[in-house]
Amino acid sequence: MYAFNRYQAKELALAYMSSKQHMLSPAEFLSQIKKVERTFDDLIKHVPESLKA
Repeated sequence: MYAFNRYQAKELALAYMSSKQHMLSPAEFLSQIKKVERTFDDLIKHVPESLKA
């Protein structure tokens, strides 16, 4: 299991998006990065009990 608290949400979003196959314009890519970053930020701030060590 990864220790996500070691990373910033932006780093996780960039790593996630760079691993995906996509055909997005630069503006669409930035929009998706922001959306994924918010998701990771929420996960980091509110880790579900089932994922806590």
